[in-house]
Amino acid sequence: MQVFGDAIRFNVQATTSGWSYQEYRDNWLWFEELGLDVAYAVDHFVSESAAFGARPVWEGPTIITAMATLTSRIRCGLMVAGNTYRNPGILAKIAVTLDHVSGGRMELGMGSGHTELEHRMYDIPYYTQGKRLRMFAESAKIVRSLLDNERTTFDGEYYQFKDALCEPKPLQRPFPLLVGGIGEQLSMRIVAESADIWNNWTSPNPEEYRQKLDAFLRHCGDVGRDPSDIRRSIHIKPLIGSTESDIEARVETVRGFRSRGTPDQMVEDLLAYVKLGVSDFVFMFDYPGDRRSLELLAKEVAPRVRAEGPALLNRSMNLPAST
Repeated sequence: MQVFGDAIRFNVQATTSGWSYQEYRDNWLWFEELGLDVAYAVDHFVSESAAFGARPVWEGPTIITAMATLTSRIRCGLMVAGNTYRNPGILAKIAVTLDHVSGGRMELGMGSGHTELEHRMYDIPYYTQGKRLRMFAESAKIVRSLLDNERTTFDGEYYQFKDALCEPKPLQRPFPLLVGGIGEQLSMRIVAESADIWNNWTSPNPEEYRQKLDAFLRHCGDVGRDPSDIRRSIHIKPLIGSTESDIEARVETVRGFRSRGTPDQMVEDLLAYVKLGVSDFVFMFDYPGDRRSLELLAKEVAPRVRAEGPALLNRSMNLPAST
């Protein structure tokens, strides 16, 4: 595993909707104080639902710039840049600038761009899923080349770059590129071709994750990529309590949790993913934020998984998902 070695990382997806700027800033400072490894802003422009109405939303790369200047240790990321929102050359320039602003702490996540509402409101063309993924596949290759190579020439179906410069280069070499994808045909191929980190946000348990892992390993084999070169990242949204009664007392006030348990139970659950090669856990911190669960995760779960995980992770790499 070339990027970040065998470290087990505990990260947070810092949703940009619903918060005032001061609240959002304070969240990041708290994440750093907790000792989390990466805070990812999201890349959305609007938030509107029947349940909550319209909420304020901060623009992703801009808010990361501010957070990078306020923090000193925690890594900064975008989870994930919607490909249809920006030309890949512009996205590469944003990533390089953020890497220098943060002192080499930036991680760029990329995705196909799936939220139709934002495209419609902002007059951004919204293509079929297949076309968006094919565009994304080209874009990821272009961004990778711009970040790595002196000049980039690319003659694709959707993008044409000729002798393109991207200077300065990022401080990090290689620069970590995360690809978010769950589709077993097109998305997994993009992961195998271009990603340093693969993020899966849908698997609620290790058994369902195995199916995605099988597709990931198959595509790595098809393109000749060593799967151990790509870190595996999953989203988690647990309701954690120090006791069962603590959990029960908060069930009605915490929305959208996907699992529940005490710190001991969470350690067991997460190590089951580590045995399948997962090295990054991304806690979903949506407004108004489940601070109690995140604090328990950082203080009581993460140290044990970080200590026990590397040995399990090293044994799991390159093994078929069925083992």
